Amino acid sequence: MRTFRVYRHPNASVEAVKVGFSWPCLLFGLIWAAVKRLWGVVGVVVGLIVLSMVIEEVTYSGGSYREGAIVTLVLDLAFWAGWLIFSFKANEFRESNLRSRGYQLVATVRAESPEAATGSAVAPEGAPAAGETLSA
Repeated sequence: MRTFRVYRHPNASVEAVKVGFSWPCLLFGLIWAAVKRLWGVVGVVVGLIVLSMVIEEVTYSGGSYREGAIVTLVLDLAFWAGWLIFSFKANEFRESNLRSRGYQLVATVRAESPEAATGSAVAPEGAPAAGETLSA
C-alpha cells in the first residue's frame, strides 16, 4: 500500500497525489509535467534545454569535436541528475500547484491506487476531516 494525499477543489474535482518518488515524472518527463499542469516546470525545463543546445552549438562551432563531446556529456549528465532529483520532489511541486489552484487537503490515505484513495477519502458517508488519516 502507498500513501496518498487527497485534495478536493470547490468545484468537486478530486486529485490524489502519491507521497514520495514519482516514477511517471522520471519516465515521462515534460509530458508528465504538462499533464499535471506544472507550467512553470515545463517552462524552466524547455528553457534549460534551449540553453544547453546553444552552449553545445557554440562549443562545437568554436572548438574541437572532442571539447564539444565533453561539454555535451557534462550537460547530459547534469540534466539527468537534475531530473532524478526533481523526481523525488515532483509530487510536492504537484501538491503546491493544486493548493495554488484552490484545492484543499481532504485526507491522507493508505491505498493501492489513486482511484482507491480518492474513493475512500471522499465517500459520502463518514467523509474525513481535513488531514485525517484513513486506511483503504
